[in-house]
Amino acid sequence: MSPLRLSAVVVLAALSISPAWAGVEVIRTHPALAAYTKEYFIAYKHKAFAQSPSGSWAWRAERTSPEFAQQDALAACESFRKEGEAPCVVINVDDEWVKPAR
Repeated sequence: MSPLRLSAVVVLAALSISPAWAGVEVIRTHPALAAYTKEYFIAYKHKAFAQSPSGSWAWRAERTSPEFAQQDALAACESFRKEGEAPCVVINVDDEWVKPAR
């Protein structure tokens, strides 16, 4: 295995044990997962990621509070959601996974 490939494996292994990755399995679509891993994960706080059960999603970052990040992510997600689909919910705020309401 080349040194570069080995480095990539080590980095991915380290990321997989990070709390920020511990709930990544709740992300429903490949585009949303790509956005989380390539953009959201490295974005500055305050940030939030929202999605709907039907697959609509959005995230927002660099807000002045976690509350504003959540509001903006929800509004963006809702703008992509089709009428009649279940509403968007926030699933991650500042790298902390949000437990679904029951």
